[in-house]
Amino acid sequence: MDLFYTPTRNVMSDDGVTDVVVPTSTYYLTARTFDRQRLETMLNNVGSSSKLSGIHGVALVHVVAITQTGKVPLAAGKTVNVPARCSP
Repeated sequence: MDLFYTPTRNVMSDDGVTDVVVPTSTYYLTARTFDRQRLETMLNNVGSSSKLSGIHGVALVHVVAITQTGKVPLAAGKTVNVPARCSP
């Protein structure tokens, strides 16, 4: 919850976004999937495997926001308007 849900709500509030509920998931709120120590251990193990050769790392190739009208590409350091809609 501390790595996704709460920060997301805070950013949306800071940006003046209202009437949009951040979805909760019992899986992500209870699982240790995004636990900081667990992620660090996993990434360190990837880099130290004897089966790897050459240069390896972790990177996002691209990120898109999926809207009702299509995909909106996102890029680091750039502001993009992404339409939001609240369904009752």
